[in-house]
Amino acid sequence: MNGPLNDLIEALREELRQYGEMLARFDDQVEDVSRNASAAALDGAALLHDQSMAIEKARRRREEAQRELAGQLRLAKQGSLTEVVPWLPQKYQPLMRALVEECHRLPQAIERRIRQNRQLTAKR
Repeated sequence: MNGPLNDLIEALREELRQYGEMLARFDDQVEDVSRNASAAALDGAALLHDQSMAIEKARRRREEAQRELAGQLRLAKQGSLTEVVPWLPQKYQPLMRALVEECHRLPQAIERRIRQNRQLTAKR
């Protein structure tokens, strides 16, 4: 189980890193709008799109690792991450809970930033 579990942990970390990159791109977008840097804002839109694709790729990799681990644990392969955690060795459960919590929190933070940035750019 260690192989699939380690794969899932690494996939979760990568997904979280990609979410963090997206938040950083939104920060850049706010700076560009504040400086009235329209060319940079256009480049930023392309970077946001690219980052969305990187998030999707990381999410698919994490889902694949999740299905593999669930299969090894003889759980439903379509179950949620939260359902997998109680079946893991006790020493991994705190780490996995923290990663899962962040994996749920960061997309919500991104949605908030999207709304904030839309409001900001609409005022310009």
